[in-house]
Amino acid sequence: GDTVSTGPASSIVMKFDDGQIAALTANYRMQITAYTYNAPARTGNILLSLVGGGRRTITGLIGHNQPDNVRFRAATATIGIRGSDGTIVTDGTNVVVTVTEGAFTFTYAGETITIPAGRAAFGANGQITQGTAQEIFDSLPQTFRDRIGSLENLTAAITASTAPALAAGTFPPGTPGPNVPPGGTGGGSASRR
Repeated sequence: GDTVSTGPASSIVMKFDDGQIAALTANYRMQITAYTYNAPARTGNILLSLVGGGRRTITGLIGHNQPDNVRFRAATATIGIRGSDGTIVTDGTNVVVTVTEGAFTFTYAGETITIPAGRAAFGANGQITQGTAQEIFDSLPQTFRDRIGSLENLTAAITASTAPALAAGTFPPGTPGPNVPPGGTGGGSASRR
């Protein structure tokens, strides 16, 4: 599949055809392993492999209608999202997942947990540490905290990308809406900021 990467002083907000939003931090690399979307049926399949960096994910129609069909791989972890909004950060070995809305499943070192809104988990050294989002954030290495902070700085661009869907109360099938965040330039299914 295609690979998306950002440089040291860049970020990107991508909007997929089903309405899923992906905001990626600087020095990020992701492979789109599988993505199919049937707009009339509002069904599909998503498998994204996160090589390094941080991302915020907001579920689109596939995640709302078929949550088991949305998965992310990060380092040695597999993350499933369940009609959710949250962040995933990896350094290629360790992974932190924070959930803002809904729930994520997190499989690491043979253990699977469900992370509800307001909670987080950090997979490192073959173990999962769980806690509130703030507890986990406070315990993270500085590089992870910096990447999460970078994602928080993308909030305005994310909001602009989701505004049409939020106003309508749903993500209309086959109508991804504007892909250009404020101050951005257009281009394909993703816009650079």
